[in-house]
Amino acid sequence: MRGYIIVLRALMRMTFRKGAGGRDRSLGTLIGMLITAGIMSACVAVVAGIFGGKINEFGLATEVTALLLAADFMLTLIFGIVSVMSSLYFSRDGEFLASLPVRSNAVMAAKVSVIYVQEAAVGGLFVLPAAITLGVAASATAAFYVMTVIAVVFVPVAALLLAALVSVPLVYVAGFFRRRGAVAAVLLLVLFALLMTAYLVVTNLVPAVSVPSDGGDAVGAAISALIGGVRRGMYVIYPVYCLARFGCGGDGLLSDPAASAAVDLCIFIGAVALLAAVLFPVSALLYRRTVLRQTENAPASRRVRKDYTMSGVLGAFVRKEFRMLMRNPSFAFQCLSGVVLSPVMCVLIFVMGGVRSGEDPAASVLVAQIMWSVAVMIMLMMLGGMNFTALTAITREGSTFCYSKTIPVPFRTQLTAKRIISLVPAYASAVLSVVCSSVACGAVFGVVDPLCVISALMLMAAALPAFAEAFLLRDLSHPRLDWVTARDAIKGNPATVVPTLLGIFVSIAVGIAVLFSGLGLFMLGWEMRGTAAVTAAFAAAFAAVYVAVRARLASRADKLYERLSV
Repeated sequence: MRGYIIVLRALMRMTFRKGAGGRDRSLGTLIGMLITAGIMSACVAVVAGIFGGKINEFGLATEVTALLLAADFMLTLIFGIVSVMSSLYFSRDGEFLASLPVRSNAVMAAKVSVIYVQEAAVGGLFVLPAAITLGVAASATAAFYVMTVIAVVFVPVAALLLAALVSVPLVYVAGFFRRRGAVAAVLLLVLFALLMTAYLVVTNLVPAVSVPSDGGDAVGAAISALIGGVRRGMYVIYPVYCLARFGCGGDGLLSDPAASAAVDLCIFIGAVALLAAVLFPVSALLYRRTVLRQTENAPASRRVRKDYTMSGVLGAFVRKEFRMLMRNPSFAFQCLSGVVLSPVMCVLIFVMGGVRSGEDPAASVLVAQIMWSVAVMIMLMMLGGMNFTALTAITREGSTFCYSKTIPVPFRTQLTAKRIISLVPAYASAVLSVVCSSVACGAVFGVVDPLCVISALMLMAAALPAFAEAFLLRDLSHPRLDWVTARDAIKGNPATVVPTLLGIFVSIAVGIAVLFSGLGLFMLGWEMRGTAAVTAAFAAAFAAVYVAVRARLASRADKLYERLSV
């Protein structure tokens, strides 16, 4: 226990240490995160408050709460895997910490605790305001607020315990390759594809939940189908659904409401305890063996003859940027996680809809429109608002930036190479995400609208470069070149954290606007064409933003480059 506390204290001080020259970057990061997250949390809370009464009226309180908790669990799991792999297995301090007179279990527990503090804080900022506002609007009981506190504390625990175990085989296999970051990113994609397949198998094995419709219109049928689909899909993460059922007083396993709520709470707490008892010892054992394999027992690296001859200067710099990105596994994960996960998340959104085209065509069209808007929001957020490749374009160079200033290559050429590296993977993932969303929407709902597909491609074509240009300008204006670890350059950098939160906020705002504007036009008979029209309008707005930001970056690039020093 004492070793755990010592290592935890050291890691916390490293995480929130001052930058070079005594500059307190952690304070700026904290203030920026609190302000931006406060704005985003307020927006989520306002939406929950507006629709809280209707959610309770339609009997959706348990299902909406379960989706909120499930989103917290899945986001913590997905980004927790990336954080665990970066901090535990691809961190430069692994060999140093392994040589300390401290048990490897304590080192792993301390690192996971630091990750937990960061991930739980982010999840809590979004879950707490939405859940509290939803509870007030839906006239929830005291059990609902108890459930909220339990969820904020323990849902990230379960997700990170699972992430610590899942990351071990990915790192072990990737360790046999030279480009560990790239290989692990591909393995992460395969892993989530397998998880999605397992989700489909489980949901198809579970009998469908029949929920009577309160009305004969498309809205009533869609709501009934959504309730049944959510209840059916929640069997995959049943303990989370039990926690939501405990807080909302939904129908449980027993006829007595109090006894049923107690059983639901015991199921969730027992599941978390079981995960801690089983997964942590296994993860600690594998962590110790993996760290030893990567340090003392790691095979000598093979010498590979590299040919840097290129046909042009721009091509050489594009290749340099790619190698610099992939050479650091932490940067590779942080920058490419959105690119890898966007198609998977889009497909998963439609699968979670759970409506078959043969049940009610009108309901299928309405739910398909809702899921399509959510998928567009996910693409925009993960490929545009979270484009760390553009946001760390200058920061990634660190102390080697002095070479970029001394080589006889124009700054604009170097900036163009960084722009290409940040946009090409995002564009490829955007096209794949739209194609996967179209196929999933047709397979699950029997609905494919060509206008929605075209408008989504238009939005990605305009929004992604707009985000990239804004992020390049931001990083060129305030780069952090004195970083020691990749976490310092990304999560410990206010110039990176604040724009990312703002990018996520813009993406969510656009997604909500597309959703509700499309629903309004749906009621007027436009069906999915309304969503396509609104998406195309936002594409035109992003195109105008891109032109303005690109012009500003072009006018200031040389001046900003000249003033930087290492």
